[in-house]
Amino acid sequence: GCDQPGAAVGEGADLATREALTARSNADNKLTSLFLREDRDAVEERRQAGGRPLDLAKRGRPLTAAQTVNLGFPSRPDWDAAMTPAELDALERRAFAEWKQSIWERFSPDQVSPFEHNLEVWRQLWRACEKSTVVLVVADVRNPLLHLPMALHDYVRGVLRVPLVICLTKIDLVDPQHVSDWRSYLERMFPGVRIVTFSTRVKSTEGKGWNVRGGASARRKIISAKATQADERLVHEQTQAVLDVCVEVSRDSAGHEDLPTIGIVGQPNVGKSSLVNALMGEKVVSVSRSCGHTKHWQTHVLERDGEPFARLVDSPGLIFATAWNHSDEGHESVSPRHVFECSGLYPIPQIRETYSAIRFIAEHVPLEDLYSLHLDEENYDPYWSPYSICGTFAEKRGYTIQGGGPDFHRAGLEILRDVVDGYVLLAFRPPRDLSGQSLKQAGSSSHQFVGSASAVLQCPARHIKSESEGEDNDDGEESSDEDELATSEPSANAFANLSE
Repeated sequence: GCDQPGAAVGEGADLATREALTARSNADNKLTSLFLREDRDAVEERRQAGGRPLDLAKRGRPLTAAQTVNLGFPSRPDWDAAMTPAELDALERRAFAEWKQSIWERFSPDQVSPFEHNLEVWRQLWRACEKSTVVLVVADVRNPLLHLPMALHDYVRGVLRVPLVICLTKIDLVDPQHVSDWRSYLERMFPGVRIVTFSTRVKSTEGKGWNVRGGASARRKIISAKATQADERLVHEQTQAVLDVCVEVSRDSAGHEDLPTIGIVGQPNVGKSSLVNALMGEKVVSVSRSCGHTKHWQTHVLERDGEPFARLVDSPGLIFATAWNHSDEGHESVSPRHVFECSGLYPIPQIRETYSAIRFIAEHVPLEDLYSLHLDEENYDPYWSPYSICGTFAEKRGYTIQGGGPDFHRAGLEILRDVVDGYVLLAFRPPRDLSGQSLKQAGSSSHQFVGSASAVLQCPARHIKSESEGEDNDDGEESSDEDELATSEPSANAFANLSE
């Protein structure tokens, strides 16, 4: 489970109370991912806003990167051999708490992405990186900067003094120009960092079908097709290229011929486990949509021609803290939480309301066309909203709750899964300024997503019953990914400004 189980947090609950509930939920499983618990009333307020009409004026304006704030990185504090384990533990906990406090002094919780609150998971990442002679950071090409905080770059190259390689994954989901643009941008954003690419399929969607009627079904057929021998050859060629670059970078930096140790770092759902399996030549890491599926750092030795060639150190899928720079005027703010939900960086089974994320998607991608939906104005207001999209989708798929009404929540979760899996394409292009100069001011900022703002239609929104969204998980029980799939599968720094 990746959510924050425990008692519900009502309106007015202070940050300390929410932090305490988050920590208390970790008592039984030290390696469970933990996120700061949401305020129940804030969730209900967002749910009620689901009936507001979509701002369709945003469509046609591509999502473009904007600046983000560097929130720092909770690296292991200095220590010495004379310290006892208890003293070291206390030192690390104090440093971690101070890092979190530095964030809350600058931003409110709703201005920061959900991020890992479990120190034990961070410790796994520290160990993996500290043992590495090169760190390979895995980033989904649809939204690379969401996975490449400047704080991580500064930690690896500045604190550990270890070289960095970036691997852009899932390149078959977008068109080749999108990949080329991001490669060019990242090479300028991170001078001296090598960029490699990886995909598990030869046949690419080439970014097509993202805005046509029935497009979700067409993309699903391509993406879900069984792997061919050509796919297997491509995977082998790409993995060998990735491996060769990492080994070359490691040896150039280390200046000796010791066995290179490649630390693999990546947030959940970026394709890290698939890459590790491809590098190993067999399935050694289970692949799951569940957030933070790999928890312990793991070591694997790779051989070439019967001889050890490199060592892989796989770190846990850990979600980094990110906050958008919201100083740009004339832009509408969007919570980073909802971008993370669309990107698979928050556990889908634990999402308590889906309307906010569905609004973010539907205001840039024509979901009603992709799913061939028809608005029933007898049952819904005469405009598309997250509420009417989820309701219409549920009715088309036959998803109902007890009593016979549409299962809005199940519909919203399935649409989010389709976005994460690429059946619905939500891709962000690089910022227009490829110089990267704004990123180098004392390492204080990186980039994130924006698009332009336009006035939202002022129409009264119908009241939305909480029951239509399913039950909040406030009883302390965690729903497993498998349980959620059984009921829902038939077949991403402080503000995001959307524009241009």
